[in-house]
Amino acid sequence: MKKINFLFALLFVCTLISCDKDDDGSTGGVIPSELVGTWQLTERTSNGENIALAECQEGDQYVFNADATFKDIFSEPQFVNGETICSSFSENGKVTVEGNKIVFFYEGDEPDEADFYDYEIRNGDLILIYEFVSTGFIDPVTGEEIPSEAVREEDRYIKL
Repeated sequence: MKKINFLFALLFVCTLISCDKDDDGSTGGVIPSELVGTWQLTERTSNGENIALAECQEGDQYVFNADATFKDIFSEPQFVNGETICSSFSENGKVTVEGNKIVFFYEGDEPDEADFYDYEIRNGDLILIYEFVSTGFIDPVTGEEIPSEAVREEDRYIKL
């Protein structure tokens, strides 16, 4: 009986030690001090070519806090009575940084819905890098086959 009580006590202690309120993968923690602050989107490139920002995107920002929380402030075009207006939104979450990898965990999202980027600080600017392979498709207008290709998108942010 003493062995059974001991095993239950040991199991209980192990359970307490292994539980963590952040078991969803969004561990948060501390981020590099160079990231802490408000960053505003200024430029976007795709495979080295500049992509014009929509008027609504020109004020997009990330605010990184030392406790590894962040706020994503962005605008999207809304079409009202034939006119385009910019509607502002914000979302909060936690961020993890390991080496040159940064992962955004938005509140309310599942852990497998996290956004993964490489990042670097280049000439004082924050560069978020997203690489993927686009899927090929048939252009519905021309019938031309558009092949798959590797894509590297870079978003440049200045620190405010």
